[in-house]
Amino acid sequence: MPLVRRLRKIGLSKNLAAFLSLIIIFGIVGVAIGFVVPIFVEQLSHLIKELPGIYASVIGFIGVAILIIASTAIITKNIVNSYYGITPEKDTTYSIFKIKDDKITSQSPPNN
Repeated sequence: MPLVRRLRKIGLSKNLAAFLSLIIIFGIVGVAIGFVVPIFVEQLSHLIKELPGIYASVIGFIGVAILIIASTAIITKNIVNSYYGITPEKDTTYSIFKIKDDKITSQSPPNN
Protein backbone atom coordinates (compact mmCIF):
# COMPACT_ATOMS: atom_id res chain seq x y z
CA MET A 1 0.00 0.00 0.00
CA PRO A 2 1.30 3.46 -0.80
CA LEU A 3 0.37 4.72 2.67
CA VAL A 4 2.38 1.96 4.36
CA ARG A 5 5.42 2.75 2.16
CA ARG A 6 5.23 6.42 3.08
CA LEU A 7 4.96 5.63 6.77
CA ARG A 8 7.94 3.24 6.47
CA LYS A 9 9.99 6.01 4.81
CA ILE A 10 9.54 8.20 7.88
CA GLY A 11 11.02 5.41 10.01
CA LEU A 12 8.09 3.33 11.29
CA SER A 13 8.24 -0.45 11.39
CA LYS A 14 6.25 -2.47 8.87
CA ASN A 15 3.71 -3.66 11.47
CA LEU A 16 3.18 -0.20 12.94
CA ALA A 17 2.83 1.38 9.49
CA ALA A 18 0.22 -1.24 8.47
CA PHE A 19 -1.66 -0.74 11.76
CA LEU A 20 -1.66 3.06 11.41
CA SER A 21 -2.82 2.86 7.78
CA LEU A 22 -5.77 0.67 8.87
CA ILE A 23 -6.61 3.13 11.65
CA ILE A 24 -6.52 6.01 9.15
CA ILE A 25 -8.69 4.16 6.61
CA PHE A 26 -11.25 3.07 9.23
CA GLY A 27 -11.24 6.62 10.63
CA ILE A 28 -12.01 8.11 7.23
CA VAL A 29 -14.78 5.55 6.65
CA GLY A 30 -16.16 6.20 10.15
CA VAL A 31 -16.27 9.96 9.61
CA ALA A 32 -17.95 9.49 6.23
CA ILE A 33 -20.57 7.22 7.82
CA GLY A 34 -21.01 9.76 10.61
CA PHE A 35 -21.94 12.39 8.03
CA VAL A 36 -24.10 10.17 5.82
CA VAL A 37 -26.16 8.29 8.43
CA PRO A 38 -27.84 11.36 10.02
CA ILE A 39 -28.79 12.68 6.58
CA PHE A 40 -30.15 9.27 5.62
CA VAL A 41 -32.16 8.99 8.86
CA GLU A 42 -33.59 12.49 8.39
CA GLN A 43 -34.64 11.75 4.81
CA LEU A 44 -36.12 8.40 5.79
CA SER A 45 -38.16 9.94 8.62
CA HIS A 46 -39.40 12.64 6.23
CA LEU A 47 -40.45 9.95 3.75
CA ILE A 48 -42.28 8.02 6.46
CA LYS A 49 -44.19 11.17 7.47
CA GLU A 50 -45.14 11.88 3.86
CA LEU A 51 -46.13 8.29 2.98
CA PRO A 52 -49.86 8.64 3.77
CA GLY A 53 -50.14 11.65 1.49
CA ILE A 54 -48.19 9.92 -1.28
CA TYR A 55 -50.40 6.84 -0.90
CA ALA A 56 -53.57 8.97 -1.11
CA SER A 57 -52.29 10.73 -4.22
CA VAL A 58 -51.46 7.45 -5.96
CA ILE A 59 -54.84 5.92 -5.04
CA GLY A 60 -56.62 9.08 -6.21
CA PHE A 61 -54.73 9.02 -9.49
CA ILE A 62 -55.59 5.36 -10.05
CA GLY A 63 -59.25 6.04 -9.24
CA VAL A 64 -59.43 8.91 -11.72
CA ALA A 65 -57.69 6.81 -14.37
CA ILE A 66 -60.21 3.99 -13.88
CA LEU A 67 -63.11 6.43 -14.15
CA ILE A 68 -61.71 7.89 -17.36
CA ILE A 69 -61.18 4.44 -18.87
CA ALA A 70 -64.68 3.27 -17.88
CA SER A 71 -66.29 6.46 -19.20
CA THR A 72 -64.40 6.15 -22.47
CA ALA A 73 -65.52 2.53 -22.83
CA ILE A 74 -69.17 3.44 -22.22
CA ILE A 75 -69.04 6.35 -24.65
CA THR A 76 -67.34 4.20 -27.29
CA LYS A 77 -69.95 1.47 -26.81
CA ASN A 78 -72.76 3.99 -27.22
CA ILE A 79 -71.19 5.45 -30.37
CA VAL A 80 -70.70 2.00 -31.92
CA ASN A 81 -74.22 0.92 -30.97
CA SER A 82 -75.64 4.13 -32.41
CA TYR A 83 -73.71 3.62 -35.65
CA TYR A 84 -75.11 0.12 -36.10
CA GLY A 85 -78.59 1.16 -35.04
CA ILE A 86 -78.62 -0.94 -31.91
CA THR A 87 -80.99 0.44 -29.32
CA PRO A 88 -79.71 0.46 -25.80
CA GLU A 89 -81.15 -1.97 -23.32
CA LYS A 90 -83.39 -0.77 -20.54
CA ASP A 91 -81.30 1.17 -18.06
CA THR A 92 -80.42 -1.15 -15.23
CA THR A 93 -78.47 1.42 -13.26
CA TYR A 94 -79.97 3.11 -10.27
CA SER A 95 -78.87 6.19 -8.43
CA ILE A 96 -79.76 7.20 -4.91
CA PHE A 97 -80.08 10.73 -6.29
CA LYS A 98 -82.60 12.05 -8.76
CA ILE A 99 -82.67 15.36 -10.54
CA LYS A 100 -85.94 17.25 -10.49
CA ASP A 101 -86.30 20.89 -11.46
CA ASP A 102 -82.49 21.23 -11.67
CA LYS A 103 -82.14 20.24 -8.00
CA ILE A 104 -80.54 17.06 -6.74
CA THR A 105 -82.51 15.29 -4.05
CA SER A 106 -81.88 11.95 -2.40
CA GLN A 107 -84.31 9.10 -2.76
CA SER A 108 -84.61 5.66 -1.27
CA PRO A 109 -83.43 2.65 -3.25
CA PRO A 110 -86.22 0.56 -4.77
CA ASN A 111 -87.44 -2.48 -2.87
CA ASN A 112 -86.75 -5.58 -4.91
